Amino acid sequence: MREVWSYLALTEVAQRYRQTLLGPLWNSAYLLGQAIALSVVFGAVFKSPLANILPYILAGMTAWMVGPASIIDSSGLLLSASGIIRNQNMPYLIHAFRAAMRNLILFLHNVLAFILIMPFFHHMPIINPIVVVTAILVAMCCAPFGFLLGMLCARFRDFVQLVQNFSPIIFFVTPVFWVTDTVSGPRRAIFAYNPFYYLINMIRKPLLGGWPDPIDWTVLAITFVAGWSFCLLMLNWLRPRIPYWV
Repeated sequence: MREVWSYLALTEVAQRYRQTLLGPLWNSAYLLGQAIALSVVFGAVFKSPLANILPYILAGMTAWMVGPASIIDSSGLLLSASGIIRNQNMPYLIHAFRAAMRNLILFLHNVLAFILIMPFFHHMPIINPIVVVTAILVAMCCAPFGFLLGMLCARFRDFVQLVQNFSPIIFFVTPVFWVTDTVSGPRRAIFAYNPFYYLINMIRKPLLGGWPDPIDWTVLAITFVAGWSFCLLMLNWLRPRIPYWV
C-alpha cells in the first residue's frame, strides 16, 4: 500500500500547484516571506541581528509545517477524500500516510530554499543529516493525531471552523519564532508541557547543525506510541461509521 499513498501524495502536490511557475516552491516562498517578516519584527523586539534570528525562525517554521501544522491541516482529511472513502474499499489510514508523505515532499522543497537563502543573510547552513530521519519520525508521529482530528471534524463539522479559527493561538504559544530563554518562572510551563515544542526541536536543531536533546527523543517516543495506540483503538471502534460521516 506504500505505492498507493505515495502516488496519492504526489498527485495532490501536483494538482495543488498545477500550471504555476514555481510549483511547490510557492510554499517555500510563503514560508520564507513570513519568516523574514517575523525576524524583522521580533529581531527589533529582542534586539537580535537578522542574521542570528532568521535561521532560528525559518528552521522553526520549517519544522512547524512538518509537525503541528500537519495536524491542524488534517481537519478536512477525511472530508476531502469522501469520494474515495465511499467508492473504494481502501484502508482509511492511507489518508493519514498520504498527508504525511505530502508534508515530507514539501519539507524537502523548504529545506532546499533554506540552504539557498541563508548565505544571503550571512549564515552558511551546516545541516545535520539526521534531519532526514527526524523529519520522517515527526511526520509519522503527527499522522495519527491528524487522522483523529479528521474523524472528529467529519463527525462534528463545527470543529472544522473551531480548528481553523483558533489554530493561530497554538502557533503563538509554541516557541516557533520566540526563544525560550526569554521566558522565566511559571511561564516556562507554556513550552515545558507543550509536546509541539519538542517535536519542533527534533527538526530545528538538526537544521541548525545540532542534535536533538534526550528529552526531545523521549517526548517523541511517548507521543508516537500514545498517538498510534489511541488512533488504532478509535479506528477499530468507529470504522463502520466513517462512510456515513463524510
